[in-house]
Amino acid sequence: MWVAERALLHMVSQKLSEGRVIGIDISDSLLLEAMEKYKGCKNLSFEKQDLHSLPYESQFDIVTSARVLQWLDQPMNALEEIMKATKKNGMAVILDYNHEKINWDPEPPNSMLKFYTTFLKWREDAGMDNRIADHLYSMFEDLGFKDIEVSPQLEIAKRKDTNFVEKIDLWAKVAETRGIQMVGDGYISESDRVKAIIDYRNWIGKYAQAQTLYLTCVNGRK
Repeated sequence: MWVAERALLHMVSQKLSEGRVIGIDISDSLLLEAMEKYKGCKNLSFEKQDLHSLPYESQFDIVTSARVLQWLDQPMNALEEIMKATKKNGMAVILDYNHEKINWDPEPPNSMLKFYTTFLKWREDAGMDNRIADHLYSMFEDLGFKDIEVSPQLEIAKRKDTNFVEKIDLWAKVAETRGIQMVGDGYISESDRVKAIIDYRNWIGKYAQAQTLYLTCVNGRK
């Protein structure tokens, strides 16, 4: 299981009082954060591991990854490792996005639309799959998983929600973080990056009504 879903790990650890849950990540800082937050969960531990080369073989009843494969240039390799770590008749559960199916109401400013289009191009050129949510089923099939199920898990934020600004501000934060890499890689100018952030946050404050992120969960049995 991956640190990206720390709340899920906590829930599972509470239910599996006689079992064990292992969270993995490649980031030392995220691992330290998780260890501190869940230090009271005796059957929950964390390890630094590379998803492309896991040391586990047929060890877990459930192996889950959330919003992780979208960032990999070899997601099939990672899914193979997930399958390897799963026991026979165990379950793999993967949650991820199709970034091309995002919906805003109304459309954000052109500066952010330009940034977002460039962001997808930057990802694609780096080998990341912008539509991986819609490719997971066939990936599961190709690896021989059984009883494959697909369920939509749309992330919908509406202005009436108490955490609306926090959720919809995601893309300003992406421009503040990944955007710096994009500038360094020559995909966008610094002035365009900054303009996208300013215009988008102004749009959030005055006009934004809703955002829908296309998220899908796929699970299959080994």
